[in-house]
Amino acid sequence: MPPIPAGELSDLLSLWERTDVLETIVDQGEAGLPDAARPMTVAGLATRVSPLVVVLPRSRDAEAFAHALVPWMGAGRKGGRVELFPAWEVLPGEAMSPTLETMGRRLRLLWELAGPPQPARKASKHTLPPISIVVTSVRAFLQQVGPAPTESLRLEQGYEVDLQELEATLAAYGYERNYLVERQGEFSVRGGILDVYPPGGQPVRADFFGDEITSLRTFSIASQRSHDPCGPVDLLPVRELLLTPEVMARAASLLSTREQVPEEPEDLGNDEDPDDIPREPARRSDLEKLASGLAFPGMEAYLAT
Repeated sequence: MPPIPAGELSDLLSLWERTDVLETIVDQGEAGLPDAARPMTVAGLATRVSPLVVVLPRSRDAEAFAHALVPWMGAGRKGGRVELFPAWEVLPGEAMSPTLETMGRRLRLLWELAGPPQPARKASKHTLPPISIVVTSVRAFLQQVGPAPTESLRLEQGYEVDLQELEATLAAYGYERNYLVERQGEFSVRGGILDVYPPGGQPVRADFFGDEITSLRTFSIASQRSHDPCGPVDLLPVRELLLTPEVMARAASLLSTREQVPEEPEDLGNDEDPDDIPREPARRSDLEKLASGLAFPGMEAYLAT
């Protein structure tokens, strides 16, 4: 059976106007619903309370429910949209970082939810509908998040931006400079051409004439050839923990004021088992790297430190 197109069932939400069930749910904060009625009910609630956060037990449950909601959301820019807030793929205490794609998706959602309303941003034919529903899992809901990005680096045809300042901003955002862009989180500058691959997005190529962006296109990682023109792109940090001067100073302060990290360190922001929290000397080594501005796998565990 082919998937139902987005917005195909949204007209049925008008049936909720014949009853006060949704208002009762909003007032009481709870309701017992059969599985089949949940997508329609949640979509109806999103017309009363938005954005709405839906938390399900597991990541695959969240993915399936987000897919089930799509037909109930209004089509076009006037309708709302459903987004999935993913969980980190790493377990507490693992010396690994989440993928850049996962962090990019999380940061973009946090930026959009915390930022000005969509009409306050510069509108264009590429403008997405506002977020009405965020679907996530219990694990993602409970994981520590850092401050939402408050600024973005916008690329748009006709914009004027100093290329050297742009390079410095990308480096501060955690992008890695390479001769050729082959992975998410990389950028390159060759003459008047900027290539950048934002996590969770498409690789983009900006052609400059002086300080003006004269062309903005997607391109192929495999062939490095330019493709179709694209709309404006808002570039955000690639990691949830950036090595800013404030983070480095905080790490240095912890090193200088403590001869030994206590058994109950300033928590990592999660409710992990204490046995899973890094102890000395591993934690001291991590803090030394943070104070020196060195990225390392698993550093996101220190978001709340």
